[in-house]
Amino acid sequence: MILKNGKILKDDRKFEICDISISGQRIANIGGADVSDDEIINAEGLFVLPGFIETHIHGGLGEDFSEPDANIEKVSLYLARNGVTSYTPTTSTVPLDKLEKALANIAFCAKNRKSGARISGIHAEGPFLSPARKGSMNVSDMRLPASEDFDRLYEASEGLLKIITVAPEIPGGYDVIERAAEKGVVVSIGHSDATYEEALKGARLGASRSTHTFNAMRPFNHREPGILGEVLTDPGIKCEMIADFAHLNKTTVEIIYKLKGSDGIILISDGSYLGGAVSEGEEVVAHGVRSKIINGVIVFENGTISGSVSTVLKGVKNLRNSGIPLEEISIMASLNPAKSLGISEETGSITKGKLADLVLLDNNTDVVYTIVNGRIEYSAR
Repeated sequence: MILKNGKILKDDRKFEICDISISGQRIANIGGADVSDDEIINAEGLFVLPGFIETHIHGGLGEDFSEPDANIEKVSLYLARNGVTSYTPTTSTVPLDKLEKALANIAFCAKNRKSGARISGIHAEGPFLSPARKGSMNVSDMRLPASEDFDRLYEASEGLLKIITVAPEIPGGYDVIERAAEKGVVVSIGHSDATYEEALKGARLGASRSTHTFNAMRPFNHREPGILGEVLTDPGIKCEMIADFAHLNKTTVEIIYKLKGSDGIILISDGSYLGGAVSEGEEVVAHGVRSKIINGVIVFENGTISGSVSTVLKGVKNLRNSGIPLEEISIMASLNPAKSLGISEETGSITKGKLADLVLLDNNTDVVYTIVNGRIEYSAR
């Protein structure tokens, strides 16, 4: 396959009009390409970016990754339509035995992928969370962190568990952070009421992310800056950011961007199982609670937000409309999540020899093509 005359985002973080040659699953060449019998894609006028990597999404089209029988491929196709080339299905806080079965289901589907976005790991959002910052999670299913329970989850995932959200301050939290670090699992601080010192200790023991920054965590205080004081000032922490302008006010997004820069942010959607299945203003029952879709998020009757119904593409559009260059947005949506997952040698940027995971956008930031492993998984043409 040859992509002709696209505006390619190269490794120097600059766009250049040129061609990309794809051989098998990988990028064979960037620059001029000889016209041959290969399939030719006219990319003139299109931005060619590394595909988005979504590391915090709970499902879509009615399929919930926390359910042991979730139709994973259905969601993979949905994500590919929205520019995502790889992702980590994210589970919620559910009973441990059910969670083990859900992880096993994801692992099975990852090994038997047929189409759509590729599964590059699993993100377990819990069950080692603080009831004080439960958000929309079920408190009765939360557990005190224990290394043996972490091991059960890791084994159930067949080693595919790559990210786990932990509240470091609750009894056993630091032990699980250390255990996860031993296994090479990224720990993300979230659903936590940790003080600044407690969050700092978690980071020193190996935590390297913050889960949906600002949401479900101790608020910033000028005398006790808490988790936010740590994660927003620690260059070793990547901050998840939901840029739907509902989970975070537009000004709050600007604050995170100014403090962390594009190199310190991982763009996520926190997409719900209702993503792509409901409309704005629709009344629904989400996780057994009467809710309404307001500004693209699920809002419980008590005002609690329970995830988004959009994808990371919405955040990309919002950030671009806010004046952030597409080159910088790509770092947040592709390269940084790849680095966090330890797969940046294979994907996350457009580099000769890497997997051909690409998204082609028009001037309205709408997806025209999504290419995964060198194969077109979505085409608007």
